[in-house]
Formats: sequence, C-alpha cells, structure tokens
Amino acid sequence: MGSYYNRYQSRSKGYQSRNGEPMIDIMTAWSLVAMADRINKQKYVKQDTDDQKANRTLIALSLKHGKPAVTKKDEEFGVKLADHFEYLVLNSLMGKLNEFDNKVLSMIQQTEIGERTGFALLACLPARYHRELTREALKEQADKIGVLSKHQGQVNEKIERTVRLLSKYEGKTFGGSVVKATDGENLYFWTSSRVIEDWPEIGIDFKVKARVKAHNFTRDDGWQETRLTRVQPLS
Repeated sequence: MGSYYNRYQSRSKGYQSRNGEPMIDIMTAWSLVAMADRINKQKYVKQDTDDQKANRTLIALSLKHGKPAVTKKDEEFGVKLADHFEYLVLNSLMGKLNEFDNKVLSMIQQTEIGERTGFALLACLPARYHRELTREALKEQADKIGVLSKHQGQVNEKIERTVRLLSKYEGKTFGGSVVKATDGENLYFWTSSRVIEDWPEIGIDFKVKARVKAHNFTRDDGWQETRLTRVQPLS
C-alpha cells in the first residue's frame, strides 16, 4: 500500500478532522472505494445483508481497524475513477448536472473529504463507472449494427426475438420504461409500463415476444429501427 496509509496505523498522529468529522485525502478515498468495489465484485451494495457487507461498511471497518486491505490494483483503479469523473466538470459548464452530480463534483474537487459525508457520495461511483463503460461499449456496438439494421416483420405482426438491451430509462412523462435493444443485426425500440428494474441488465441476452407497432428511424442517425409494443419477456 502507498505511504499515505501510514496514518491509519495510529489515528492519534496526523489524522485530520474538521467539525468533529475525520477527513481523508481524496486519492486515499478513491482507493478505498475501489477496494470495496473489488470485494463486492463490481457491485454497489447499499445495505448490509446476511451474505454481504455494504460498500460503505467495508470502508468503515477498514478505517476502524487501521489496516485497509487496499492493493496496488485498487490504487490504480482509484486513479482511473478520479480521471473518469472529470467529465462532470464539462457537464457543469454546459449546465447538464443534476443535484446529485453537483454534490459529487463539489466533493471530488476537494483535497480531502469527510469520512462519513464523503463516502455517502463516493462509495456508489465505481458501480456507476462500470455502467457507463458498458453503455459506451454498447453504443459502439449499436453504431456498427445501425448501419445495416433493417425493419423487422410487418406492422401488427407478432414476432419473437432474442435481444440484448442497449439502454433502458425511466419514462419522463409516464411511470414506465423506455428501452432500446438489438438482436445482433437490427435495432428495436419500445416503451412499457414495466419499470426499468423489471428488465434484464444491459448487455444480457433474453427472449421476448411482441407485436410490431411501427417501422421508424433513429432520431440522431436515421437508421432503421423497429418499434415494438406489448413486449413480454419469455422464460
């Protein structure tokens, strides 16, 4: 572990506090959240369960015992996380940040964060990093497929396909979900009353039955896209 972990061996020496809350330098914090992400296999666990400790619990226990189980790879991943979320600065300049991201940006621009308040925001970011990289890879895949995508079936025809989600979002004007998917050769789009948690994770193949609602074109690139309705996952 890097030399900046030495202070955890004896909190009475060199351990900073502000307003009664212990402070941790930001790069140490990134390494600690990377450690928790590794232990929980790239998932963010919000609360302790019988089988798994929450990411924040893993961090808190490491700090409490003064022996963080941080590896060299954790430190390297921590640097990647810090670099990755620099994009929030550009989003801020473009006025594209929501309230949560504003708080994150304000925090990661500090040289130190609070042990409690800081990790309340930071601990979930590795899982977000993994999702964003997955989305970027799937976007590249969609770009390649989109060029050759063809409309599928006839309008009102029932079809079955094995698809893979490219994206899923909460509906802005209704309480359901908006989904984009591919069968590996063609693009599909549908809206549903199902919430996003009811659909498989992005990138996982699954079979659906549906009815063709329309033959559309993607908004940005004009690729052929089949709009579906009454989409039901098949076991």
